[in-house]
Amino acid sequence: DLIGRILAKEDELREELGDQLVIVRIRLPALAEDGDPLGRQIGEALWAVRFNERRLNAIRAVIGEYSFAALYQQNPRYKGALLFSAAPSRFQLWDTLPDGAPDISRMVWVPRGHRMLIGCDPAASEKTKADYSAAYVLAAIGWGEDMEVWVIDGFSRQMTVPKLVRNLQALRRGPMPGQNWELAVAVEAVGAFKAVPQTLFEEDPTLPVMGVVPNGDKWMNAQLAASLWNRGKLHVPVDVPWAKNLIHRLSNFTGAKGGKDDEVDAISHGVNELFKAVQNQTPNDEQANLWSPFGCQGRAL
Repeated sequence: DLIGRILAKEDELREELGDQLVIVRIRLPALAEDGDPLGRQIGEALWAVRFNERRLNAIRAVIGEYSFAALYQQNPRYKGALLFSAAPSRFQLWDTLPDGAPDISRMVWVPRGHRMLIGCDPAASEKTKADYSAAYVLAAIGWGEDMEVWVIDGFSRQMTVPKLVRNLQALRRGPMPGQNWELAVAVEAVGAFKAVPQTLFEEDPTLPVMGVVPNGDKWMNAQLAASLWNRGKLHVPVDVPWAKNLIHRLSNFTGAKGGKDDEVDAISHGVNELFKAVQNQTPNDEQANLWSPFGCQGRAL
C-alpha cells in the first residue's frame, strides 16, 4: 500500500523535505461520492463496462461496508464502531393464543426449500469447564446478494461441554416434537479452537459437526452477517425470549477484544457456511443439492 504509507508518513517526510514534497491525492471510488473529481453523479460507477452499479452494489452486499469501503472506495474505515444496527428485521415464529401469548404448539414459520444448519460458538473445549456457549438454528433461501436468513431457535448461556452437546441435539430435532430436522453444526476449527469439533464429536459421535475456518478475525468474519442484518435480510423472531439478548449482543458488537461475542460468532459461522454452500451454484443446482452438505433431509414440513 504505497499510497497509504506515504500519507501515513506525510508529516515526517515534510519535515525532512520541506517545500520539495508535493503530494496530490486523487481518490476515484468505484461508486461516486459527493464532490466526485470526475463530476459523476453520486452512486455512478467508475468503470461501468466492467463493474456497473448493480454488480458493485451486489459485491458490497456480500462483503459488507467495511471491506467495500477499503477495497472499492479507497476509504478504509477503522474497527471499533458498531457493526450491526439496533433494529433488525423481525418475523412471527409461533401462532398466537387468544390472550396474545405465543402458541408454542403451532409454528407459523416453516421451512419451504430453505437450507438449514446450526451455527455454534462453544467457548469451552474442556469437558468439565462451564463457560458461555451460543448456538442458533439458521434457515437460508436464495444465493449471493439475494440470500435471506431466518434465526429459528437458539441459546446463549453458561454450560459444560456435555450439556452443550445435549442442547445441540435438541436444536437439531427442531423446536416442536416430531420435526427431526437433523441439522449439522458449524463450529470454528482453527487455532485454539481446532480441537473443539473433535471434543464435541467424542462426547457424542452421532453429532454431525462441521469444522469451519473463519473469514479473518471476529470483525471480518461478521461482515456478511452484518450486511444481511443491516439490509433487513437476517430475520429474528418477535415472539421468543432469547431474541432480546441476541439483538443486544449483536447491536453492541465492535470487534474489540474482551467483548461479549459468543452470539456474533455463532451467527457469523452459520451465515458464512450457508452462503458458501451455494455461491458457485445455479438455482437448479441449489434445488438438486438443497440440504448438502449439512446432512439434513429434504422433507416437506
